Amino acid sequence: MPPCMSKKDFVIGIVLFFIGISSRLPLIEHFQSHWDGPQYSIAIVRYSLEQETPAMPGYPLYIAMGRFFYTFTKDPHAALLAVSVLWSGIGAFIFFIAGKNMFNRVVGIISASIFLSGSTFYYFGLTPYAYLIIAVTTTILAFVCHQIIFKKKELGILLGAFFALALGIRPQEILFISPLVLLGFLYLPTSGKIKAAGSFIIFFFAWFIPFTNLVGGFQKYMALFLSGAKEGSKGVFLPKIRREYFELVIKGIGLSIGIGVLAGLFYIKKMFEHFKSKAFWRRNTKYILFFSCWIFPSLLFNLLIVTVHAGYQMHFLSAFTFLVAYGLWRAFYKNKRVLYCSAGIIVIINLALFFYNRDPQFKTPYRYASFHYWDLRKNDIKIGSKVAFVEKHFSADNTLIITTPYFWRPFMYYLKPYQFYEFDALVTDDPQFENLRRTSKDWNRTQFSQKNHVFSIPENISTVVFLDDEVNLHLISIQGTQYQDGLKKVVAFKVNPGETYSYGLNYIKKL
Repeated sequence: MPPCMSKKDFVIGIVLFFIGISSRLPLIEHFQSHWDGPQYSIAIVRYSLEQETPAMPGYPLYIAMGRFFYTFTKDPHAALLAVSVLWSGIGAFIFFIAGKNMFNRVVGIISASIFLSGSTFYYFGLTPYAYLIIAVTTTILAFVCHQIIFKKKELGILLGAFFALALGIRPQEILFISPLVLLGFLYLPTSGKIKAAGSFIIFFFAWFIPFTNLVGGFQKYMALFLSGAKEGSKGVFLPKIRREYFELVIKGIGLSIGIGVLAGLFYIKKMFEHFKSKAFWRRNTKYILFFSCWIFPSLLFNLLIVTVHAGYQMHFLSAFTFLVAYGLWRAFYKNKRVLYCSAGIIVIINLALFFYNRDPQFKTPYRYASFHYWDLRKNDIKIGSKVAFVEKHFSADNTLIITTPYFWRPFMYYLKPYQFYEFDALVTDDPQFENLRRTSKDWNRTQFSQKNHVFSIPENISTVVFLDDEVNLHLISIQGTQYQDGLKKVVAFKVNPGETYSYGLNYIKKL
């Protein structure tokens, strides 16, 4: 048992670990709900950066964990869900141990409770994404750095190893965790620095060499990386505070921590009361520096460069979880009954936000970036029923499926032998995206830009099926048939090979 953990702490941690697993396992999603999940699932059985399965820079250790579970599940989607469930348990354990050692046992329990109940943390424990693991590995690194900086422990080997492994899970994390790791590195003695560097090199190349061999060698990987970076740079914005990013960050904090943010605000207010005190700065300079390195690289990136949802925010959300737990303890530590009741209320409200069924009749469209349990269940019903309907009524030999970017990946994943055309212009007239087209069959995809929004019917195709009922599609000069049953809505129409059609925002027209 590690010296930082008593027998009592170990028992509490193990209990939280099993709560994390048992609270997620029965509720996992049944069908892919977003774009990324199918990419990762396909990568387990056919790793190809050219096909973006997965997308650059590759998620090597995340896919490797999924591959391990695939040997038992024989289902790549289920394998990745097993990874998420496992890390939900690991995360509860780590958040408790880190909170206990950085502050005290009560803060550790509250931190783990927020992690177990917060909507975003809960959601990523039920779905196949690496974001939950990022929150946990960032916390592990922060904990190691805390032990180095404040406890004077020489943990250079652990610092280097966890840094290398975190990069192996999601390499782009280097932008956000390097300042924190560098801070811990600077506080190590010379021998500790040597051990940290050596440990990093060993653990980094332990995964990087097999990974580059898998993708065709280092030169090929770098060529793909630079090509992807050049393509991705087209959509990069200059640093600027945007209202939509600010709103998404606030939403991410609210959905992750809930009303616990009030405790954090209380703690911030108390700190501001002492900001003019030189003694305050002398006592807390290292803590301010520590949490600044943990929070601001990610926070500023999400505010000034780009953010899409709370998954991008896991670094500073993990730090806020501990600060909120500590703020709650500071506010009520003299009255334990009020403290425990307040923590319980935060957990109950977090769970209510996640599990409250806002749409029991399933009348509103599924939202692409939603962190609510019933949206997952809605997606399971819709995607599952549509996949079953297509497989039953339409042959892959003579059917072309047209879809939009929202659900192209999930549909092409489940309807593997079918031919797909995906048109961004059906849902947007934004010049940056409206010319994008994708095709796929047997999990092989192509992507290109076409200003002329026209397509021809391939040989052997006699039926076109449109699956995305979230789009109010208009068929012009086309006699279509709509199949609707509950949440399932499918549109199909007969075609002949060689016929040409145009398409645009919410319409397909026969020429």
